[in-house]
Amino acid sequence: MSWNKTWKLIKSDVKRKTFSDGKELKFFSILTTVLSPPVVAVILFRLQNYFYHNNLYIISKLIAQLNIMLFAVEIGSGCKAGEGLILGHANGIVIHDQVIIGKNCTLMHQCSIGIKYINDTPEDEQFAILEDGVFVAPGARIIGPGVIGKGSRIGMNSVLTGSFPARSVIVGVPARKIRKLEDGEDFTAEPIERRYNIRPSLSFAATLRLIKEDLKHRAYIDGKKFTRLYYIKSLLSPPAMAVFIFRWASYFDRAFFKYPAKILTTVNIILLKTDIGSKAEIGGGFVIGHANGVAINNQTKIGKKAVFFHHNSVAIGPRAGISPENDRVVIGDNFFAGGGARILGNIEIGDDCTVAMNAVVNRSAPNGSVLAGIPAKNIKKAVLFEKVHQTEIKPYPAIKKPTFLSLLSTIKKDIDKRAEIEGKKGNLYYYIKVLINPPAMAVVLFRLANYFVRNGIYFPGKILYIINNILYTVEIAPGTTIGPGFVLAHANGILIHEKTIIGKNCIMTLHNTITIGPRFGLDPENDRTVIGDNIFIGAGAKIIGNITLGNSVVIGENAVVTKSAPDGAVLVGVPAINKKRVAK
Repeated sequence: MSWNKTWKLIKSDVKRKTFSDGKELKFFSILTTVLSPPVVAVILFRLQNYFYHNNLYIISKLIAQLNIMLFAVEIGSGCKAGEGLILGHANGIVIHDQVIIGKNCTLMHQCSIGIKYINDTPEDEQFAILEDGVFVAPGARIIGPGVIGKGSRIGMNSVLTGSFPARSVIVGVPARKIRKLEDGEDFTAEPIERRYNIRPSLSFAATLRLIKEDLKHRAYIDGKKFTRLYYIKSLLSPPAMAVFIFRWASYFDRAFFKYPAKILTTVNIILLKTDIGSKAEIGGGFVIGHANGVAINNQTKIGKKAVFFHHNSVAIGPRAGISPENDRVVIGDNFFAGGGARILGNIEIGDDCTVAMNAVVNRSAPNGSVLAGIPAKNIKKAVLFEKVHQTEIKPYPAIKKPTFLSLLSTIKKDIDKRAEIEGKKGNLYYYIKVLINPPAMAVVLFRLANYFVRNGIYFPGKILYIINNILYTVEIAPGTTIGPGFVLAHANGILIHEKTIIGKNCIMTLHNTITIGPRFGLDPENDRTVIGDNIFIGAGAKIIGNITLGNSVVIGENAVVTKSAPDGAVLVGVPAINKKRVAK
C-alpha cells in the first residue's frame, strides 16, 4: 500500500466525519474533527495498516497497542476498510484481521466484527464482509462468514451469523431482517445541522452541589456513610472520577468555555473510557457503576439519581422529519440501566424505571417500567434488584494464600492454554512475545493483583487493578477466584465481580464486553456466581445472579444468563435459554 493511498483514505475519513457533524470544510472545523478521539482512532488504524502492508510489523503492532490503550479500539492490521470510515465513539470496537469493510461505513461503539472458525474451511473464507454504506449500531456482533449488503443498518445488540441483502434493517438475537429500506430512505445521507436548546445556566457553586449529590448517592448504593473520608476516597475511584470530570466539562460548556469542556471530555474518553457529552443535562445523584463504555449523547436530559452500570448507550438522531431542537432522549428520576443497555430515539422514559442488561429501548415508557429484551418490552416485574433465593449453592471454597511459585505456575498455565488455542509451541520465545500482547498482559496483571490481595498486601493489588482498568478496560476484582488456563481473546471491556468463582480453562472471548457478577439482596456469604471448567463465553454476554453453571458450557454472543445451567449447556438469547447439549 502506498503512502498516497493511505493519505487519500485519511482525508476521506476526516471529510465524511466533518460533514456528518454538520460542519463546513474550514480549517478550524477540520482541526477539531481531526483531534476528536474517534477520528484519531481511525487515523491510527490507517497508519497501522500502512506499516503492516509495507512489512514494518513491529511499528504496526506498536500503533495497534496504542489504539487499544488510548481508545479500546482493536482493529486487525490486515483489515481492509474503504474510504469514509467513521467510528461513532472510540470505545470497545473489535474487528478481525480478515474482515472487509466497504466505503462510507459507520461503526458505533462496542461492536464486534469477526469470524466463526469452521472445521475444514480455510480461515480466509470465514470472515465477514460489509459492503458500502453499512451502519453498525452499538453492541452489535457480526460473526462471519457472511456478506452484509449495501446500505444496510444493523440494530443495537444484534447478533448476525449469516448474509443479508442490500438495504436491510437487521435486528435481534439471532438477527433477522425486519424490513427493507424504502427508496429515498437513505440512512447514510448527510445529517441535518445539529442545533441545541439553550441549557439552563450552571454556576460554580451549583456544580459543587451536584458533585456532592453524586457522591452521596454513590455512598447510599455502596451502603457506606457519607463522610469526608468517603468523599475523598470516592474521587480516587475510576467511575466517580468519570462523573466528576463530566461535571466540570458541563460547567465549562455552560460558561461558554468551549475548549476546556472539549479537553475534559477527551480526557474522560482516553483515561476512563467514558464518553458523556458536555451538553447533556443530568441531575444530581448521577452514578456510573463502572467507568467502562458509557456513552451519553449531548441531546439527552436525565433526572436525579440516575445509575448507569457500564457499556450503556443513550443516543438520538438527528433524523429526517424531526425538529433538531426536539430530537432528544428524556429520562426521569430514579433511573437504573443495567450493563449493555441501549436507549435510542426521540423518546421519554418516566420516573422509577429500570432497563435490564442488553435491553434495547426505542419507545417511550411510563413511570415504574421495567424494560427488558430486544426490542425492550415493559415486563412490569422487578428483575435486577429483586431478592433471589437459590438452592443447591456450592459452598464457598477455602481460599489459600498463593505463593510466588504457585503464582508463576498459574501464569505459565494461562500462557500454555493460549498457545494451545493459537496452535503455537509454549516455548520461551512465545512467553516473551505473548507478554506484550494486551489480553495476555491483562491476565498477568490480574494474577499479580490477586497474589497481593490474597496475601493481605492491598495497596499494590489495588494499583495493578486500576492500571488494568485504564490500560486495557479489563476490570477483574483482585479477590476473584479464577482457575488456571484463563484466556482473554481481547483485552476490551471485561468486567468480573469479586464474588465470582471460575474454574479451569475458561475462554473470554472472541470479542469484548463480558460481565459476570451476583445480584443484590442475598446473604453476602452466599451471593455469588459459580462457573465450572472449560467454559466459552461469547461477545457481549452478561452472566448475572446467584447461579451455578456446569462444566463445558458455551454462552452465545450478547446472551443474558440469569439462571443456573447443567454441564454441556449452550446458552443463547435475551434472556438466555439452553439451546442444545454439546459433547464434554
